[in-house]
Amino acid sequence: MTSNIVKLHIMQQDAFALLNPVRLELAQLEARLQNYLDRLTFDEDDLSLIESARAALAVAHHEIARLSEEAAG
Repeated sequence: MTSNIVKLHIMQQDAFALLNPVRLELAQLEARLQNYLDRLTFDEDDLSLIESARAALAVAHHEIARLSEEAAG
């Protein structure tokens, strides 16, 4: 995929430096949804959607954490 977007840095970037903040943000989003589940009332359909969204974030968080650790060496 070719892009005409100008690169922000001349030097190559480290994957760990970029993945770790993403991992932390996913953890915060996962915690936010868990807080909703713990403290709010939902109808069955909405509850299912929020649970599914939290589970999807948990999977993404786990995978990004794995990749981040791999990048750390």
